[in-house]
Amino acid sequence: MDGDPLHDLDAVGGLLLAIHRLPHQVEFTGFQERALALLARAVPFDCAWWGLVSGLNLHTEIKFRLPATYHEDWEKIKAEDPIANQAALHPFSTVMFNERELCHYPALQTMLASHGIRHVLCTHTLEPSLGLHAFLAVYRTATPFTEAQRKLKQMVMPHLMHALHLSWRKHLESALLDALTDEQLAANAICDRSGLILSADEFFARFMAIEWQRWRGPMLPDDLLAHLRDGRHFRGRKIRAVFRDVSGLFLVRISERRPVSELSPRELTVAEHYAFGKTYKTIAQEIGITPNTVRHYIRTVFGKLQVRNKTELSRIVFGSVSERH
Repeated sequence: MDGDPLHDLDAVGGLLLAIHRLPHQVEFTGFQERALALLARAVPFDCAWWGLVSGLNLHTEIKFRLPATYHEDWEKIKAEDPIANQAALHPFSTVMFNERELCHYPALQTMLASHGIRHVLCTHTLEPSLGLHAFLAVYRTATPFTEAQRKLKQMVMPHLMHALHLSWRKHLESALLDALTDEQLAANAICDRSGLILSADEFFARFMAIEWQRWRGPMLPDDLLAHLRDGRHFRGRKIRAVFRDVSGLFLVRISERRPVSELSPRELTVAEHYAFGKTYKTIAQEIGITPNTVRHYIRTVFGKLQVRNKTELSRIVFGSVSERH
């Protein structure tokens, strides 16, 4: 795109379309590099840095044509980095620091110059429910960025993040479908093994607040993380959580605990028959087990649901049936 890239609407539209198609064309592990290659056609750059932060604490990153030591070098001067501070203060607005502006910040300029960087565009986007910022900084060695290129990157950034979240979710789609074992309202998130939440749907924070009222993210609570690492389902006071491990990422599915969610499918079937007034013998004949096995299931159901008689059982079971219809 020559001149003002925003004036070439066909090219801009083509770029956005290509970004949104990308999650369906490449594996999530290669998504960010391919997305950066697309962006570089519209706003040429030499290298880039893309990741997730809370404050100035870096959680995840991808270095695009940057040396392995770049993060370590930035850590030494991050308190004096006006680019990170300004971008964080103005999410969704792209800040531009060409060589003329960088000369006012010698520590940052020296660090960038050691990697051949003289010009910077940086954009943050905000995930308020998780306490996270996503950032993308692109760098040049020779030619300064223009105002038109700054505006184009600012416009494209939300689309890049939407496509990145879609890439993660598409990768875990089969696991998500496997987790849909009932019709109960649930919320989903994607996290890594450290417990850092990379993406979450709009209900996830609300469900988390049911169990942990002061939770703000972006990390899973310690007790939930311990269950994830051990491969165990979590049952809290008010919620339950199941985990699916897919290629090093985890789908976290949270739902509010209902009493019947503690029952196995067979236990629930027996409980429903018994709550409707059927005898042990009738239940045994209808589902193909012995009366003694029915009696065993009923004892187990009473223990799990902490009920003392058929009336209390019926109240819980009939409530469950009505919710499912």
